[in-house]
Amino acid sequence: MSPIHILIVDDHELVRQGLSLLLGSDPGFSVIGAADSLASGVRLATTRHPDVMLLDIALSDGNGLDAIPTFLAASPNTAVLMLSMYDEPEIAQRALRLGARGLISKTCSREELCAAIRLAAHGRTIPPSTLLTPRECQILSLLCLGKDNEEIAACLSL
Repeated sequence: MSPIHILIVDDHELVRQGLSLLLGSDPGFSVIGAADSLASGVRLATTRHPDVMLLDIALSDGNGLDAIPTFLAASPNTAVLMLSMYDEPEIAQRALRLGARGLISKTCSREELCAAIRLAAHGRTIPPSTLLTPRECQILSLLCLGKDNEEIAACLSL
């Protein structure tokens, strides 16, 4: 099975590098580019056509939410996941209306991020975490990793 190709668009170098290292260590993922602005992100999306794009909301040259339609026009088969410090239901709903697959908080765990990327790559929408309890989020993340009931129970010490 080929890895999920990911493009990261965030104006903070440390975030781009951290995500690249984190995701690059998983054999199921391949980070095919990282951009520091909307303009460079559109160029990379147009030429590399990632499976999933992690797109920050607040960028130096504009608002990532407003740019969702531009990214989808540049690479129609790319699933856009908003990545932000703002974990508010209104922002997540707006992102979904504009065509994103969901909004992931920068405070999420590695497991939650990886699960969200896998879901998005397979055409699924990520529900806003505010609709789920923390335990439900843990269970959903483990399900997305392919764990069965027995494995989930062991992971959660149940």
